[in-house]
Amino acid sequence: GLRKRIAEHMERSWRTIPHATAFDEVDSGALIALRHALKPIAEQRGVRLTYMPLLIKLLIPLLKEFPIFNASLDEEKREIIYKRSYHIGIAADSPEGLLVPVMRNADRLTLVEVAAKLEKLIDGAYKRTLALPEVSGSTFTLNNVGSFGGGSGTPIINHPEVAILAVGRIQEKAIVRQGAVIVRPMMPLALSFDHR
Repeated sequence: GLRKRIAEHMERSWRTIPHATAFDEVDSGALIALRHALKPIAEQRGVRLTYMPLLIKLLIPLLKEFPIFNASLDEEKREIIYKRSYHIGIAADSPEGLLVPVMRNADRLTLVEVAAKLEKLIDGAYKRTLALPEVSGSTFTLNNVGSFGGGSGTPIINHPEVAILAVGRIQEKAIVRQGAVIVRPMMPLALSFDHR
């Protein structure tokens, strides 16, 4: 069934792509403030604003600046294929296991449109009502392990993509800034990429 196909796809990705993962943490104070400011506007439009739509929209300019991450590898020709579209895969839990619904043309959508589409995709993943185009053709995947309560994790690249970003749970941590120890909301990041 579906669970078996998902497992086979993950196994193929792990077996055929030489993974390397870079870890970092980012101060999420500005992200939290932005969500707090925009949440009432989204709610007025009937949309729940989580961190994921914000992260998707923040990801697009980075993928444009570093197009090597919005690509795939043609293994037969040994060529990198740069993608012109920004179809963001969203790792989502479902009764059958991990699914990756696809936010097509995320760069062309407003934040509210991304939030509304994300709700539909996640709901469709859980109810198993997504059509094939809604779970295929992603160019880069975002995995919010924080939504599952995970502090961090090492994501497996979604073949044939060349990279995946996992974001963890935001936690207050003591950090040093300009010689002083301060407490800030920090978000762990893990970027797995094809080392070829």
